[in-house]
Amino acid sequence: MLRTAGIDAPTLADRVLAATDARQRDVGVTDGAATVSAEVHAADVARVLGVARGRVVELTATVPDFPPSQMTLAGHRVWSRAEIEGWAAAHPNCGRDSRRFDPPPPGSPGPALDGILTLAKAQATALNHTAVLQEHLLLALLHPDCTGDACAVLKSFGVTFSQARGRYADSMGDPFDAHDRDLVTPPATHLTLEHATCTAIEVEDDYVGAEHLLLALMQGWVRFAGWLEEITVETLHERLMAKTDGMLPTHRPTPWRVLLDFASPVRVPRRELLELAASPAGHDPRRRRPWGSRVFEIPGRPSSPANGQYPVDRDGYAILTPDGQPIHTLKDKHDRPILDEDDQLIFTTMPIPAGSRVCRHPDHT
Repeated sequence: MLRTAGIDAPTLADRVLAATDARQRDVGVTDGAATVSAEVHAADVARVLGVARGRVVELTATVPDFPPSQMTLAGHRVWSRAEIEGWAAAHPNCGRDSRRFDPPPPGSPGPALDGILTLAKAQATALNHTAVLQEHLLLALLHPDCTGDACAVLKSFGVTFSQARGRYADSMGDPFDAHDRDLVTPPATHLTLEHATCTAIEVEDDYVGAEHLLLALMQGWVRFAGWLEEITVETLHERLMAKTDGMLPTHRPTPWRVLLDFASPVRVPRRELLELAASPAGHDPRRRRPWGSRVFEIPGRPSSPANGQYPVDRDGYAILTPDGQPIHTLKDKHDRPILDEDDQLIFTTMPIPAGSRVCRHPDHT
């Protein structure tokens, strides 16, 4: 639709960056008027010069009279905006080039990410999973066949690919059973890959690579914290900045606790784990993750979300207490989940809505 309207990718990126210039340049407000920061990072330098960020790295290393930079406490290199603009005016032919790229076509992550996605699919298949998740993308970055700054930074924590994959598999309990279903790539994974492309555009790169994917994954690092405890998002950010000598100008990711804003501000002491019955297949539900959900059934009527939902294990069986009650997360009066002191969900029993029932059989549709 955008192409029909005559809007190409570079034009759209220019307009988006112009609209978000305040965030990109750390705009402040003085006496009611917006003022642009006197210091700029590598992506801003690239915008001023009209080149890709890689060209800024090259100019910094090879051109003697290129303005010097300073390293901030956050690990970014910054330049004086006035000096950069003055240098650009004195060198009108400083190597202006095509500073952006056309995003990959729909359904394709692009050449570099396509190789990483292939590795991720191989991991999902090896673990008998039915979908390619962000966890598989991270495993791909740790794979020996994956190279680049992002992979080197991850491996610098001393966690091997085999260790990470083993921990991830253990975090879901029992090994997944072999199946004959097609492997799918869900929307959330596609969104992560698209986020990597947007990150590349944001930092003025002319390619999308593993480091952009890592930055996209870092925004939701809470997904991996349980099986990669030695890698914190803060330390990961610091090492990535150091690996690129401060030339990858990204903001420190938001601490993961802020991601829990959806939850109630109330915190309660940790409770004993709720006793759960084995599934009809004889499995412990806690060892059959990830959990999903289904809606309560009303005999003779189509199921509707209005009936309410209850958790099911990965086999599709309802998760019940020994006396047959379904469970749900404890919530406050505003329907926000209440967490314990360790930021974990609290499960309690729930009544079955009148006239409804849980399905005793798995549903793989």
